[in-house]
Amino acid sequence: MSKLIRKAEAKFRKGNHKSAKGLLRKILNRTPNNGEALFWMGSILLTEGNFKSAVKYLAKAVTSDKVQPNWYSNYANALQKSGSSEAAGKAYRIAEITGCTSIEFYTAYGRFLTNYPKDYSKAELCFAKILEKDHTHYPTYIDLGNVYNNMGEFDKAIQTLEECIKHNTKDPVIFSNLGMLLSQQGRSEECLTFFEKALELSPNFSIAISNYVLNMLNVYDDPELIYKLVTKLAEEHNKNAVTEFKGYIDLNKDKKLRLGFVSGDYYNHAISNFISPILASIDKEKFSLYLYYNNHVEDHLTAAFHNISDSWFNCFNSSTIELEQKIREDKIDILIDLSNHTKNNRLDVFTRKPAPIQISLMGLPVSTGLKSIDYLFYTEYMINQCELEKCSSEKIWPMPWLHWYMQIGSYPDITPPPFLENGYITFGSYNGLRKMNAPLIETWSKILLKVPDSKFRLVITDKDNANMQEYVYSLFEKHGIDRSRLILAGKMTIDKYMKSHNEIDIGLDTYPYNGSTTSHYNLMMGLPLVSCRGKTPASNSTYSILSHIGMEEWVGDNLDELIDIAVSLAENKDYLASCKEIIRAKYLNSNIHKHHKLTENFERAFRDMWHIYCYDKS
Repeated sequence: MSKLIRKAEAKFRKGNHKSAKGLLRKILNRTPNNGEALFWMGSILLTEGNFKSAVKYLAKAVTSDKVQPNWYSNYANALQKSGSSEAAGKAYRIAEITGCTSIEFYTAYGRFLTNYPKDYSKAELCFAKILEKDHTHYPTYIDLGNVYNNMGEFDKAIQTLEECIKHNTKDPVIFSNLGMLLSQQGRSEECLTFFEKALELSPNFSIAISNYVLNMLNVYDDPELIYKLVTKLAEEHNKNAVTEFKGYIDLNKDKKLRLGFVSGDYYNHAISNFISPILASIDKEKFSLYLYYNNHVEDHLTAAFHNISDSWFNCFNSSTIELEQKIREDKIDILIDLSNHTKNNRLDVFTRKPAPIQISLMGLPVSTGLKSIDYLFYTEYMINQCELEKCSSEKIWPMPWLHWYMQIGSYPDITPPPFLENGYITFGSYNGLRKMNAPLIETWSKILLKVPDSKFRLVITDKDNANMQEYVYSLFEKHGIDRSRLILAGKMTIDKYMKSHNEIDIGLDTYPYNGSTTSHYNLMMGLPLVSCRGKTPASNSTYSILSHIGMEEWVGDNLDELIDIAVSLAENKDYLASCKEIIRAKYLNSNIHKHHKLTENFERAFRDMWHIYCYDKS
């Protein structure tokens, strides 16, 4: 019997899964409780991605009388990948207690600790044990860099990844992660070179593509250049993209339409504040909601999304083909992407054209560059201001308005502006360093120099890192701003974050990538918000939001105008003393909060798109 097992193991290691499973089935037919055979069958299924079946075999293996420590490790891995994270944690702990010390075990356990319970200290210990065994094991440096990144210790993370480069490794993950870390430090132009290197090594590397697109918006205000770069990044996707739906279609133009929404953000994420009121308002008599969730994170908002859907499917562990088949089985009429080139997108599936009509709705204010996506939504203002007709692979569907928001939870009370007590003006920005660049910091510095004794409050993730503090201070000191005029704030809970707006008199927006959620928070808390508009949707976001409350006067057409507007507001003390409640009231009573009316506009657009499709196909 053991000879057959060794033979099956050898075939498995050579990649001949079919023969290995055939041998193991013979053994299990004779001795159903053979622990070693159960272990290898479960391990093969785990490798093949058949996680639920793997769990069944490995669960039996770890209850056999000859259980080995590494069996618990594979069992834990299968549990984790099948979505049973709590049970996986217990299995990993048993593996460790019973003496599992392999590099493979500590790699799997460390990654689990990083992503699920987020026990970064213990994850760091796991990876340290690997490096004790083999200090040249560069994949562990990548894992360790992720831990430091999640802890907000960006300097450590950068140093760790630089160790990989010293070993002359060519793993695109290293360059992508380094780019992401430099972005967190506001080194936007520098980070692009690392994403480019990652994509040179791996053109289809989705995380590098996502980060490259995101960071190019922080650097460029040129719609044609951005579209050119996005199109280049989409080349590999477009090589095999399907542009026409193939399959049976019920062309009844008045039928109840099946809408599929694909997102990795159905949890306590900024996107939820935008999409939840639309999904909740859709007429269920005319539309069915099919939600596809590409994430393992679940919370009370995930449950809420689940409850309002007609069908819910977690596709986090689904291959491109599996998700395509599921969407086809669901007979989706219109498939809507809510991620664009952001984390956990499933643009890979959109290239397969599993639905007759495909739309990109949220994620990033940029074309996907994919030939297989039919439509993008924009307002007439955006279409004309940003020349979108020639800077989009999708057709542009005009909408009356597109900026909306719904705060999940209550709004904190507004307090009097702090200058009344402080005696000086406090400016502030909540967008984080990744949206900041040298021209913007110079602009903010000029504002501070023109408003005597004023201070500037900004958020940096790595606030408690002394090196990071010095770096931020140096950015402003080169423009003559003493560090005593900067107030650095770190990560906060959402409640503290909202209340902290009461410590600011005037909000300053970023450019060329304006705020979105942060702009809504500024106005919700009654703060004047000074911005600059440009030539892309990203650099016109705040202008569009402010247009809803009649405050376009706070937006300049260049950075010099932004300076003048901010200084003028700072000098108008009477207005600042009385404007907060007025701004909040205007904001809450604007179209931004007329979700039912906006949803009706979307419903009309979906129906009109379907009528056009039916007419073209009839």
